Amino acid sequence: MMMRTAADETPTDDADVQPFRGARWKRRIFGAVTLLLVGLLLFAWAQRNSIADRFVQSAFAARGVTATYKIDTIGFRTQRIRDLVIGNTARPDLTAKLVEIDVALNFSGANLRDVRADGVMLRGRYANGKMSFGELDKFTDPKSTEPLELPDIALSLKNAQAQIETPWGVFNAAANGSGLLRNRFTANLSVRSLGIAVADCSTSALKFDGKLMLEWRQPRLVGPISATAAKCADAGITIAAPRLDADIQLSERFNGWEGTLGYAAANLVIPTAQMRDVAGKLTVDGDLKRTNFALLLDKAALRSAPLSVGRLQLDSQGYAGLANGRLALSVAGNAALANGALDRGTVG
Repeated sequence: MMMRTAADETPTDDADVQPFRGARWKRRIFGAVTLLLVGLLLFAWAQRNSIADRFVQSAFAARGVTATYKIDTIGFRTQRIRDLVIGNTARPDLTAKLVEIDVALNFSGANLRDVRADGVMLRGRYANGKMSFGELDKFTDPKSTEPLELPDIALSLKNAQAQIETPWGVFNAAANGSGLLRNRFTANLSVRSLGIAVADCSTSALKFDGKLMLEWRQPRLVGPISATAAKCADAGITIAAPRLDADIQLSERFNGWEGTLGYAAANLVIPTAQMRDVAGKLTVDGDLKRTNFALLLDKAALRSAPLSVGRLQLDSQGYAGLANGRLALSVAGNAALANGALDRGTVG
């Protein structure tokens, strides 16, 4: 039987034990902190809808915006909101059945990248050279004199509608389209108006069915514009079934235009004369105060008291615009006619 004595024990070096214990405690602290952070992230993720709800509420409240909505999904990349209503619920400025937002995460934070909207209804008003969308105006600087700038995002619209009130009439529009707002956005657009009036001129049952494109922030309209009738009372002009085949580029502020308009009408009545089967092209460049134009009349049959013409052609230039609430018009050019005849009274 062997006995171990104290002399046989191997001495332990305290310098070797202390680093081991310190490393172990550091690992425990690091593990506890990691678990705590993971727990906080899991809790935040579980409560993400309520957190996002409070964030959105704060953003609306800070601007004094009246809004209601339902948060559907909040993710790292995609956020989804349903039944969005901004403005007076009796007549809201904006409603949307579904809005999906994609964000891009980078070193500067989260940036809005894509917006997809379904079932949108927007109401606005154009007056005194400015466009207003009610409560939505609170998201812009009221002291800024700069025009409304389109955001640098991709937008997809489905079943979108808008109603715009102007001094000339109310326009109702419907659109479906997608693209980059500042560069290449394209949508199928339909516009209707019961009637519009500018100075003493008016049209009835106006409609447009074509394309809306945003090219470097400037809207471009391509497609036919038609009405059942148009007239200018002071000038004594009436037009039956006018039609314009438009390719018009508008300015960013919607107060300037340039482009071409192919035109046609079943009947055109001016003082002491009447034209039928009218067709030609109009080129315009200007704004409401003054628009320079070139008017080409390809064909028209003319009937007047002294003269009847089987085919009338015009090549002219001029300008038109509103001056002190009245329409100003000046035109000069050349005319050609074929199959013309003077009436008997004139010959006599």
